[in-house]
Amino acid sequence: MKGHIRERSPGQWAIVIDLHNPETGKRRRKWHSFRGTKRKAQVKCSELIAAIKGETYVDPSRQTVGQYLDKWLTYMASQISPRSHERYTEIVKKNLAPVLGAVCLTKLRSRHIAEAYTKALANGRRDGKGGLSASTVVYMHRVLKQALAQAVAWRELVRNEAGAVKPPKVERKQMNVLDTNATAALIEAARDTTLFVPILLGVTTGMRRGEVVALRCVMSIWIRDKSRSRRAPSRPKPEFATSRRKAARGALWRCQRALWTSYAITASGKRRPFSSSAPDYPKMPS
Repeated sequence: MKGHIRERSPGQWAIVIDLHNPETGKRRRKWHSFRGTKRKAQVKCSELIAAIKGETYVDPSRQTVGQYLDKWLTYMASQISPRSHERYTEIVKKNLAPVLGAVCLTKLRSRHIAEAYTKALANGRRDGKGGLSASTVVYMHRVLKQALAQAVAWRELVRNEAGAVKPPKVERKQMNVLDTNATAALIEAARDTTLFVPILLGVTTGMRRGEVVALRCVMSIWIRDKSRSRRAPSRPKPEFATSRRKAARGALWRCQRALWTSYAITASGKRRPFSSSAPDYPKMPS
């Protein structure tokens, strides 16, 4: 493999790399424009030859970040759940594309990404009423970093520029939880409503809303049915679908642990301390 430089005009150089096509056996050339001194052009020529030999060379193209993200979203549709794909698409279309979509993918730098985050925090809302929250910008960073990592794997980029950018810090807010008296009052207030069982499961077991709704038969906790909290509903647009919960086994374990260590609720609605004579609850699924 050989390469040489040609001067087009003062300070403007053409770097020509001679390549061999193994399929046809013919020679082809790659042309690169360079601005600088002759010595720097020679160094750049040597770097390009070394990159091609080391299989780290990325062919420059005019593909923009927005075009690449569209292609990446199409690929991710078969890799993640419909609900996650819907959220990824929302982040890309509403947050990333407006600030980075027009940038050439191979010319994207960490400073472009940092400036985009700053702009999003200042006035990133679509209604023009201020900036996005820090948590939303962090989610933008995660999606973009994942997308650029795939571009590196596809050899469309040499490195992931998002890895050099630090997202904004998210301030953790103190969560307000119900104390014992407030929990008891909530259960009593909901006792004669259709929300009694879901609320009871939520406050006594810590199950998530999706896990509670996904129980095929919530009363199976007391009557030893074979129902499982393995599937939780999601509602991606435009159709309804169900996705497998990652923490289904954990939800059932939290349910059993709460019932084992706290108290049992009888069919009459009276509370009594849990004892060894209480009914045997369903075992964890294998």
